[in-house]
Amino acid sequence: MQQSFRPDLATIVVAGNITPEKAQATVEKYFGSWKAKGVRPNLDLPQRPNSKTSYIHVPDKSAVQSSVALVESIPLNVYHPDHYALNLGNEILSGGFAGRFYKDLRVKTGYVYNVNSSFDWSRTRAGYNISFGADPDKVDLARKAALKDLQAMQTQPVSEHELQLAKASLLRSIPLQRSSIDKLASQYLTFSELGLPLDTPQRSAQIYYRMGAGDIRKAFKTWIRIDDLAQITKGPINQK
Repeated sequence: MQQSFRPDLATIVVAGNITPEKAQATVEKYFGSWKAKGVRPNLDLPQRPNSKTSYIHVPDKSAVQSSVALVESIPLNVYHPDHYALNLGNEILSGGFAGRFYKDLRVKTGYVYNVNSSFDWSRTRAGYNISFGADPDKVDLARKAALKDLQAMQTQPVSEHELQLAKASLLRSIPLQRSSIDKLASQYLTFSELGLPLDTPQRSAQIYYRMGAGDIRKAFKTWIRIDDLAQITKGPINQK
């Protein structure tokens, strides 16, 4: 506890209707005597090797449907420029009702009740996750459909319509992430934790605006390892 909870590892964000002088005085009143002792530790998680394919079933007799996660580690961090292309491509795959996953796994086939995918970024590592809920006898069909969509991202450029829709969605989300005092403070804390500049939203918007379909295809082909996705299934029947 003493090694990780120390002032040189802490960030305090003050947001709201307050002057800088008042904020500084209040912080110094309550935290001014808090001093760090010894060498500042490095708390960043180490880089990890690429994960490999595996299958885990968690039995749940009370469940009617299966909850499935397809996951893998990504050998990137939040500072790598390709993470923008992966985010934009994921918006095409999982951007709500307009996403490829929802159309192909829910609307066209009815394989799943819900489906989502996301990237998780940190200073030293990243991960990719596809999750869906389906009847036990539809799990394998849903998995195959999801992997087919994922493979298409690696082999074919996305359409101009999909590209512009995804860009518009991400660009609209940027001001919404700063739409309240709490969200603004939370965002600044996140940037501090990741070591990113406070104008990251503006920089991200410019990158997304300039990005093309080829950038997305290249990033997915380079970093997403379809054959290494591990599957975790929680539900009533083992699918294997």
